Amino acid sequence: MHRVRFGRRRKSPDPENHRLQQLADDPIFHGLPPGVTFHKLTLEPSYYDAPAFEAHGWMRPNVHLTFRSAAPIRSVYGYYAEAASAHGWTPTNIGPLGIAWSWQKTYPNGASASAHILTDDPHDPPEGPRDYQLNGSISSPG
Repeated sequence: MHRVRFGRRRKSPDPENHRLQQLADDPIFHGLPPGVTFHKLTLEPSYYDAPAFEAHGWMRPNVHLTFRSAAPIRSVYGYYAEAASAHGWTPTNIGPLGIAWSWQKTYPNGASASAHILTDDPHDPPEGPRDYQLNGSISSPG
């Protein structure tokens, strides 16, 4: 009889979700732009990913703020560009509207984070409210 060994259980690089909570507590994820009719904050702890035919490794902790707003896209992106700047985030990409849509930040404990806002194609906006997602990830300790 052969025994199959699945290896040791891997220990999370963020075992008590301190970094995840640090990112989730950032003010950028707690303000909402004008016209929001729905919002949901989701926290995704670090996890080990072992896809077939690709490199294996730990995925960074993530925070996702999903919301729907009837405000013009320029107002929503502008709101987050201002909020990011006010809370120590540095723009990394400027979108087609001339407004930042992604940022980076280094926290005092050395953790590096990135955030970006996404929606449908801003060149072809649908009529009425549209869905957005503000996504952030943070480095794990060590």
